[in-house]
Amino acid sequence: MTPPTHRRQEGATLIVTVLTMTVLIAVLLAVSTQLTLSSRSSSVDRRDALQAQYAAESGLAATTTYLRDIQSVFNGIRNADGTRTPILVVPKTLKASELLTLAENYCGKPSATAWTQTTAASVYPVKYRCDATPSNTLDNAARYEVLARFANINLLPATLVATKTGGIKSTSDLQAYWKDVFSPNGVTTKPPGSTYTVNYSLKPVRVEREGNTNFKFYLQVNSVQSNGSTGKAERVILANATKQSEIWFQITLPTFVDRVLFTNQHKTRSGTRPNFTDQTFDGPVHTNDRFTFANGATANFKSKVTSAGCYAFQSDGSCATRSDGSPQQNPGLYVGSTLTTLNNPLGGLGGTLVNTLGQLTTAVPGGVNFGTSPDWQAEYQPMPENAEDQQGAANAGGLTIPDGATVTMAASTSGNSVVSPTSYSATNKKWSPDATYQFITVVSGTTTTIYRLNSSGKLEKKTGTSGWSTERSSFNGVLYSPGSINVAGPGRDSSNQSLPALAPFAQMTVAAEKDVGIVNDLSYSDIPCKGAESCASKATPANLLGIYSQTGDVSILNSAPDNVNVHAVLMASQGEVTVQDYNKGEYKRVCTRYCGTYYAQYANVQVPAGRGNVNLVGGLIENYYGAFGTFNPSDPTTSMTGYGRNFSFDERMGEGFGMTPPYFPVSPKWKIENPSSDGVALSNLVWQQGKK
Repeated sequence: MTPPTHRRQEGATLIVTVLTMTVLIAVLLAVSTQLTLSSRSSSVDRRDALQAQYAAESGLAATTTYLRDIQSVFNGIRNADGTRTPILVVPKTLKASELLTLAENYCGKPSATAWTQTTAASVYPVKYRCDATPSNTLDNAARYEVLARFANINLLPATLVATKTGGIKSTSDLQAYWKDVFSPNGVTTKPPGSTYTVNYSLKPVRVEREGNTNFKFYLQVNSVQSNGSTGKAERVILANATKQSEIWFQITLPTFVDRVLFTNQHKTRSGTRPNFTDQTFDGPVHTNDRFTFANGATANFKSKVTSAGCYAFQSDGSCATRSDGSPQQNPGLYVGSTLTTLNNPLGGLGGTLVNTLGQLTTAVPGGVNFGTSPDWQAEYQPMPENAEDQQGAANAGGLTIPDGATVTMAASTSGNSVVSPTSYSATNKKWSPDATYQFITVVSGTTTTIYRLNSSGKLEKKTGTSGWSTERSSFNGVLYSPGSINVAGPGRDSSNQSLPALAPFAQMTVAAEKDVGIVNDLSYSDIPCKGAESCASKATPANLLGIYSQTGDVSILNSAPDNVNVHAVLMASQGEVTVQDYNKGEYKRVCTRYCGTYYAQYANVQVPAGRGNVNLVGGLIENYYGAFGTFNPSDPTTSMTGYGRNFSFDERMGEGFGMTPPYFPVSPKWKIENPSSDGVALSNLVWQQGKK
């Protein structure tokens, strides 16, 4: 039997043991619980972090949509058929001076000092650059008026409108939106129900302009941030743009000189339709009307052929419109007197219409060659409405020529009187020695006035027998007459080579309110070369000539020699470019009936008496397609009267160079151009990821 004292000790030991085990169990339970809770907390954190990452990436995708919506304002809305509906449309009533002010405001430098000239003084068109001041919170919304003034509010993307509190219901609302987008703080938005917040901003970069009719606006993605958050986890994705991510849009009055032939109405003033026969056109050709080909024509087009297909014109020469305001266009072409048209003039370019277009392309018999697929549904381009720009330029820095005067232009190696260069290189297409002066002689009635121009742009007038006085310290190259004038060159040398009318540095536009007559050859001292020619590597010539009639015709006169050379862009915005007495030839008395030995009937019969070709280097722009001569209907290659057409496009006036005679007329319809890619604004963005 265990003593009581011992039993008490065992009980105490058991209690201690039980208590100890209880404590140990409690501790183990506490540790286990802590471990379980920590494991659960880590799992929740990881889940939140992952969801936050997904949210940030979703925000990034949303921001990409916002930026593309912004770019669509400039690019227009892409339609299902591949065409675009513009959001920005500039009215033709916009004045160039207004656009200049909008550009200066966009730069944040509303003054003439905003512009830095980027071309040499002797180069035309004069180019300028305005580097934009950085955006700041004090920016006035008027700074971005150019981005809002011409927008169709109803076509703005819904996602873009939703980012503006209260929506975008007016031009002022849109200006306020742009002000926010261009501010350093940018625009912050959190779509309802989303777990991300995004912020994006743009910055103005610069404006580049040519003259006062071509403005190119640059902007850039400044920063992008997408914050995704779930629980206590947050993920941030940042983006900073590189220079290659610039967005641009261009507001311009389109030029006409980028084509070798442009006709508004493809018919003469009298209503007949001149035919394409065996001509070769090595530059773009366009008509607002429909082309006409002779039966058996062998015309060769080496560049783009476009036709707007307008079939009804108003009295002012513009395309007539339907009741809904759309132009009366029905693309097609004539072969002889037979008209072939498309059945669906406003349709897309897929399916049956492609086959119809293909049939239309091959409908011309005789081996007509189109270098590229013709565009029979091109945009209608209106003609200039007046000569006010040329008149103003002449008053400001050119010459005003009396009505009825004859202007003779001659390149000279002497400053005292006209001394033409003596040697012409057919290989280099250039006269030597280089002419150092440009002479302009104006004969009006019994009055003769002589001017000389040097390469620095100084124009002087001859006084007395040998003196000279400054007429213009910086001549802008424009000669304008309120009436009609004739233009001549210096003639030909003893070898029948046409002497140069324009010095290597001379850039001139001869404009008249009425008719302009071309007396004889008008040749450059330095003729531009084609890419395939041996002289193609020579420096780009600087001499340029434009001849413009506002209400009259530009005519090659009877005084012009056979195979006349015309190096210029010729334009008649309401009339035609034509040849005087183009349909008059030689007649001979020949037997027509009973042509026997003893009895015959004679008559005056017209015989082929062509004058060779008009060798044009430049381009032809006209309201009516003036006639140059006539041909034998049974043999389109045989010229009966007048001149044939040997046209060579001056590639300096194409897209690669963009040269144009000074103050030469441009389209009265402003046009907005922009990148065709919807993603250009988002290229070359550098994405960085952060976390909190």
